[in-house]
Amino acid sequence: MTENVLEIENLTVRLADARVRRPVLRRVSMEVAAGSCVALVGESGSGKSLTLRSALRMLPEGSDWSGDVRVTGKSLRSATERDIRELRRRTVSMIWQDPRDVVNPFHRVGDFLTEIVTRYHGLSQSKAKQKAIELLRASQMPRPEEIFEQYPSALSGGMLQRVVIAGALITDPVLLLCDEPTTALDVTSQAEVIAILKDLQRSRGLSMLFVTHDLELASAVADRTYVMYGGEVMEHRETEELLAAPLHPYTRGLLESSPQVSFDGPRPQALRPIPGVPLGLDDDPPGCLFAGRCDRRLAGLCDVAPIAMHTIGNDGVRCVRAEV
Repeated sequence: MTENVLEIENLTVRLADARVRRPVLRRVSMEVAAGSCVALVGESGSGKSLTLRSALRMLPEGSDWSGDVRVTGKSLRSATERDIRELRRRTVSMIWQDPRDVVNPFHRVGDFLTEIVTRYHGLSQSKAKQKAIELLRASQMPRPEEIFEQYPSALSGGMLQRVVIAGALITDPVLLLCDEPTTALDVTSQAEVIAILKDLQRSRGLSMLFVTHDLELASAVADRTYVMYGGEVMEHRETEELLAAPLHPYTRGLLESSPQVSFDGPRPQALRPIPGVPLGLDDDPPGCLFAGRCDRRLAGLCDVAPIAMHTIGNDGVRCVRAEV
């Protein structure tokens, strides 16, 4: 049986704000098996990034949460602040959306890469530098020895994201969290970064949780995909199966509203945008959170009470049509 590096069980998070009527995360459960890549997909505001940050217990200040989050079998609910600091220093690393928000522009690249392992892991400066340069090279950085001595302002966005990838890996984590790491990059750099992440994840046996709003991108990196809407998981399946035959109307809507490029095949079908707008934090419908935008809703079923997750083997779909 494959060991799970990350397990999230019935995670519900409420913000400390009276204006927010519904939980920002509700009944979220998911698993990331050792050596696998799992994608979280959904529109902005669906709860993807907050779910990701729960693996580092980086929930909003003052928020109330229930359920559990376990990393390598250890519960974060009972973890002390010292335990959490050690988790962030050694076990779990994060790659953020915009690399320029991560690095200090007044410090050289080498200082950014080596500080944590010299301060907390006991590596000497020379060994830390050697490890950093090796990781820059593994991240396909040209002239890594020169880049090590430069300031972030001298690097393009794509090169800087490679620096951030190297920085995330220098502590030898077992779980890598990626919060839309290609959003701030041009198309060419996006493809390069995705290829680098896939290669590093496979060669190092890393487990990876990858947040994106793009199902096509999820298909390029993930073994399993969880689709989120309004803070709930709507569907989770093996990625190839989910793309080939989505079970939830929201998943189908995401696919039909995503542009597809075809140079030598049949002309792509016209886009069909999902009607309506995503839920606001002051919206708390009594039934399915997607019912107000769904063209397959069943009156008297979808809009009456919260919808349970219907299990199909190892997969799940939160839709009454899975049961009728």
